[in-house]
Amino acid sequence: MNSLRIGLMSAALVAGLATASAQTVAADSVMQHVNGKRIDNYCIKGLRIGLSGYYGHAIGNSYPNNKDGAESKYKGVVAIGAIDFTYNNYNWIVRGQADYGYLSDAKQLKYFTNRLNGLSPFHHSAFVSKNAFAYGIEAGYNVFSQIEKLRQDNQKLYLFGRYEHYNPYASKTKNTSYDYTNVQRMAVGINYYPVKQIVVKAEYHHRGST
Repeated sequence: MNSLRIGLMSAALVAGLATASAQTVAADSVMQHVNGKRIDNYCIKGLRIGLSGYYGHAIGNSYPNNKDGAESKYKGVVAIGAIDFTYNNYNWIVRGQADYGYLSDAKQLKYFTNRLNGLSPFHHSAFVSKNAFAYGIEAGYNVFSQIEKLRQDNQKLYLFGRYEHYNPYASKTKNTSYDYTNVQRMAVGINYYPVKQIVVKAEYHHRGST
């Protein structure tokens, strides 16, 4: 079992509702629509590959809720899938991930007046996206591994680069576009470990909307 680990998201997501019997019943009702799972695989030395998913409802998931109102008509199904990996071997550290999210009834969420409390500085004028995505990859190499004295002193100097692309508003709900949400970012830098407990970092990055 060392090569495979399975995790199930805890029901503690609604633990705060369990302080009274009425709230406990409501929590049970909410939790029947919430499910998350993750699998990590370690079959290849130095490589971890993870798969994870989440399913829940964004509408009618609080207590109390209006079962005769919009909550009874719309669900706001939230589905998220992700894959990620880490490779740490032969003086390389390589990481990557890809995430995709889906939200049903996104067009209607704009009109729910209880989305934010009265103290929030934000307003409800923006539409909510039905789809969102993010992916990225980074790689770093320990150049000190090629210098015997520094290697013996256990000093490390990683040169790394990263690229990522994400858009939390990918669906253009009702043909409304927010171009600034479609972002690409590139970075290069160094991580220097003079001793195991200390790291000195330097990075240059460029971030832009597409």
